[in-house]
Amino acid sequence: MDNRLDILTKKLYEEGVEKARAEAEEMVRKAKEDAAKIIEEAKARAEEIRRIVAGRVLAPASFLVRRATPLFPSTTGQRSSFLI
Repeated sequence: MDNRLDILTKKLYEEGVEKARAEAEEMVRKAKEDAAKIIEEAKARAEEIRRIVAGRVLAPASFLVRRATPLFPSTTGQRSSFLI
């Protein structure tokens, strides 16, 4: 009798462990699937933002600096720069 109880207990334990393992694998699979979906959506949004930014005409920073000969040239012959 004791032996049959041990066998039944062991069988129930193994079934519980197997069921928990299967549920854990399903959770991991779903989490990976969700993560892949989030990554794809983020990549698509990033590409959309890149296209929006690329479509804008932005003045380069060098446009803001003008090189000119000063009113009183230096003796070194260097040109000065100043912001517009």
